[in-house]
Amino acid sequence: NELVIALDSIRNRPEKAMELLRSYITQDNHFARYVYEGVNTKYNNFFDELGERYPELTKTDLWICALTVEDYTPSAISLILNFTNMRSVYNRTTNIRRVIGIPNGTGTKTFIKEAINCYTECYDKTEDSPQTPLSGQNENH
Repeated sequence: NELVIALDSIRNRPEKAMELLRSYITQDNHFARYVYEGVNTKYNNFFDELGERYPELTKTDLWICALTVEDYTPSAISLILNFTNMRSVYNRTTNIRRVIGIPNGTGTKTFIKEAINCYTECYDKTEDSPQTPLSGQNENH
């Protein structure tokens, strides 16, 4: 793999390695798309459903949700999405919480995982037409 060869050649230059790694990961957001598609498939297209239910959520917001559920740290999410600083992840997460209606005192990851569990149970019961995963949440949508 060309990335491994390139990283090996700059082994003693960590700043150069990080620059190379960042360019490889963020190249056209390929890695973020790859992770999103895998996580979305893993959870029966939950994140696509989330985006349909809450059209105010951007593609980036949905990627942050998927990466958060898979235990990526804010610093890793910042790197993967090519944000200039980690504060951008916190700002986007605050917006996600507002749009979805996550109550204060409830963690974003916890809330989304509970919604996934509900969605998965509903999906299993009604193969053709799963119920909305966030029923009762923010009924204006």
